[in-house]
Amino acid sequence: MSAACVALLVAVAGSAQQDVRERSASTNCSFNIRFLSLALRLFSNDNRETFPMSLSAAKGGSRQSAETGEAFRHFTALNKQLTPADLRRLVCPADPGRAALGDFSRLSNRNLSYWLGLDADETHPAMFLLGDRNLTNGTTSVHHILALGAEPPAGWTGELHHGQGNIGLVDGSVATTTPATLAEKLAKANMSAPKRLTRIQLPEIEKP
Repeated sequence: MSAACVALLVAVAGSAQQDVRERSASTNCSFNIRFLSLALRLFSNDNRETFPMSLSAAKGGSRQSAETGEAFRHFTALNKQLTPADLRRLVCPADPGRAALGDFSRLSNRNLSYWLGLDADETHPAMFLLGDRNLTNGTTSVHHILALGAEPPAGWTGELHHGQGNIGLVDGSVATTTPATLAEKLAKANMSAPKRLTRIQLPEIEKP
């Protein structure tokens, strides 16, 4: 076999292995979102059908974190639903820029790959609950909060999952979406959302 053929076979094999790794990362990411969705719903069940994002810190929630940009605090509120070991699920396997951490007291946005739906409501199953942090609509966020409506259109950056992304809905379902299927799900979510907008808080990292 010629050297050129060997080189071609090595390249094809390498590409196939890369595809397998990327599919595995996306699958594991979906599992993380499903796992975290369950924890959020367990919190809601224990708190009169209210997610931590809508409950004050005085009552064990994290509502005030919407004003500070500290998205990670929505998950520290789940300290009865998650163990320290579970915190590794806050980081997407395809997100090397974030570090998994097993300590509630040291958690920060640097240990989080997912946004939270600030207005998620148990009575509206199509609303957005959480998803991959590469969601954008091209606008500048305030306190890392994006208000997603029909315009400007929401989509995924190429930072994770090759321009796609995973979202978890209030009903517990998880879907990998393209910009087109994201738009469809967002339209359904906004039918139930306040002001027909879906507000999400991204885990942005403050620049030094």
